[in-house]
Amino acid sequence: MEHTVIGIKGQQIHGQVLVRRPGHVIHTCLSSDDTLVALCIDREVQIFDTQTQELHTTLAGHTAAVTCTEFCDHVSDTIITASEDRTFMIWDLQSSVLVYQSSIISAYPFVSLSVDPFGENLALGSTDGQVRVYDIRPGGGYKLLHQLAVDKLTHKHAARRKQASSAITGSSTSNQNGSCDDISANTSEAGEVVLALCFHHPNSRWRPRRKEISADNHLQPEEHVVDHLIEDSSMLLVGTPGSVVVIHTKSFEGSVISFQDPMPSRLGEEVMIPVASGCVFGSSPGDTRLWCITISAFQHSMEVMRLDIPDSLTLLSSEFNTHLQMNIETSSSEREISVIANVPLSDNSVLRSAMTPKATERKSGASTKSNAKSGKHIQDRPLTFQKKIKSSGYTDAPRMGMFSPKTKQGSLSSGKNKLQSSGGNRKLLKEFPMSSEPPNIKKQCLHLTGNSSAITDMHFSDDGQFLGCALGDKSAQVFKMPLTAGTSTCLTGHNSVLNTVHWSHDGAWLLTSSDDRTAKLWSRGGSDPVLTMGHLRNSKESTKPGPSGVRIKKDNPPFPHEVKHAQFYYIDKFIILASGSSFYLYKFNIDTSTDDIKRYETRSQYRLVKQYSMESANQLTCMSAPNGFHSHVVLCCGSDKSIQMFDLNVGTQVAVIAEAHNRCAHAIIQNLGSNYAGLGSSACNMFATSAITDGIKVWDVRTQRCVRKLEGHLNRAHCCGVKFSPCGRYLVSGSEDKAAYVFDLRKGSIFERLTGLTDVVISVDYHPLYHEIVTGSLDGKLHLFSDR
Repeated sequence: MEHTVIGIKGQQIHGQVLVRRPGHVIHTCLSSDDTLVALCIDREVQIFDTQTQELHTTLAGHTAAVTCTEFCDHVSDTIITASEDRTFMIWDLQSSVLVYQSSIISAYPFVSLSVDPFGENLALGSTDGQVRVYDIRPGGGYKLLHQLAVDKLTHKHAARRKQASSAITGSSTSNQNGSCDDISANTSEAGEVVLALCFHHPNSRWRPRRKEISADNHLQPEEHVVDHLIEDSSMLLVGTPGSVVVIHTKSFEGSVISFQDPMPSRLGEEVMIPVASGCVFGSSPGDTRLWCITISAFQHSMEVMRLDIPDSLTLLSSEFNTHLQMNIETSSSEREISVIANVPLSDNSVLRSAMTPKATERKSGASTKSNAKSGKHIQDRPLTFQKKIKSSGYTDAPRMGMFSPKTKQGSLSSGKNKLQSSGGNRKLLKEFPMSSEPPNIKKQCLHLTGNSSAITDMHFSDDGQFLGCALGDKSAQVFKMPLTAGTSTCLTGHNSVLNTVHWSHDGAWLLTSSDDRTAKLWSRGGSDPVLTMGHLRNSKESTKPGPSGVRIKKDNPPFPHEVKHAQFYYIDKFIILASGSSFYLYKFNIDTSTDDIKRYETRSQYRLVKQYSMESANQLTCMSAPNGFHSHVVLCCGSDKSIQMFDLNVGTQVAVIAEAHNRCAHAIIQNLGSNYAGLGSSACNMFATSAITDGIKVWDVRTQRCVRKLEGHLNRAHCCGVKFSPCGRYLVSGSEDKAAYVFDLRKGSIFERLTGLTDVVISVDYHPLYHEIVTGSLDGKLHLFSDR
């Protein structure tokens, strides 16, 4: 971005007189075709016709002075006004009727506004440095989309500038973490006032708004969703007394141009702009250059700046990285990161390892001879060992029909074959309704626990036939769809709160993790775990002889911290566990054979393949990895507010997004579609993270950039879950206001608010085949929303 201060030679300007002595004019505004001009005079707005020089209409309704107004270019004969009464109004000029009046929004008056004709959004700036963006689309409900604190961006910029100057001079700073305590002391409160707002699209032309996506084009969802997020969007410029802030309107990340930094001028000198009391932006359609005029607060001068604004794609590139409020660190490899594996496995890749069970030698004859030679007695075994004795039939009722034919031939097939034929083949012929909308009708409510324990996590199987729920009462429950009360299978065995549940790709196994520092593997129809993972190295707590005949344990300690995450990986070939600041990759073998004498001992085994650690984080808060297809990428979020990407094929960390949120992310989810909704490779590179008080951010793996920020739900204390829809067009999030929110990723706004819930929603999931959403509340109630 280039900014230059230029000088304009004085020339006499001749104008046209519209009205004489109108009073104290606070603000003026011209329509896009220059046919109407609006004058803010005290509590009224007078509209004049520039051709006839007559009063067109007078708008009165505010209870305090009107500070700003602007015409809407995307809706004809519409104007928006904002006032010191902390409200804004939308008027219809043709009929002089008030269309919408907001409630009192802020404790501080509004002093600036701007309308985005492309996104149909309204930005309002107040004297406390807050910028609020509203949806003003017809039928949009005038919802609040985003709220941005400009003072935080300016303080971060000042902290980064101070650290850079300290690094150059070599002086030590007392605040190495970039705190803004000492910087805010030197910053005046006047620097937080939003003097001016302006939406600017560098590569745009004044054209009508693009039509909505038709239902016939749903066969290529990646073109509509992913490309829509990455394509050019408007920039929001914010003028303050001490800086100009350029913000990307989708991700709400941006850069700061401080007036305290020296700026080049046409005279070849570096000048500094004084503190401004007023600011105005102006540009021509389709021009990347934008003009900024500032009026000095303490001098009789006016400064004109030319800003060369890059497009949004350049803003998201590495060339503009130094201006962003986000720090990206990448590996030396220039290969683009992709979620779907696009390179073959390397020769020494850990993903080539597999666990082969040891063959059991059953040589009864050889063992008998060896025992006889050694003089050892053969151990007595029960006659019914591992065998069932068929009844002789003396206690059965006499058979009346001796040679009755079997007419039910379908009963000859086994239960396993029934399951595969009924559930697998028939359902795989169906497709997810890509063009349909998410549900908004609550169909069912189930109370899973009697002591009101929270539903911490829930997960549909890939075929959509089963639902697993992790509870806070140390148990898990498995439901067969459709949901029916009292028909769930309860899985008990953990000694603390469960954190996650995860199904295998074939839907035969369920993996749970708990705060008791263990993870357990369950069969779909069983109630006992077939594998318990409680030690770091392998499944057996083996020992070896030590000095003086004392037997000591091998280096196989239990997990040092709680197991926060457990999932299958690489199409059920591996298991990933997250504990502490590391995640562990395991290979495993499941053996369901039982012993009547030692029936509580499982023969399943697991073994550690490799451990991956987050160097700068003390705790791994959440992670995600695909299991439905071959992928080498694992995404992790840490307590240091970073997002780290690991390539398990290479066996190293490939990218780090530092300061991804204001707080550490508690949820991360990838857009992977489902078995019934295939998405393109571009869509699979999209993932979302959620953090307390910082909303939801949608990222692109290839650029490691935030492409969309979603706000509007309440998340201040609890870890609320998020989930993509199988079509990739919507995202569901829990909330603390006893509701779940469905966001439209293309528009960046709330599509639906699912109400009727009884407590904080902390877990959500989307059915892979139907438009059905399940929510889990803090009081242990499960709600189902369906369109069927």
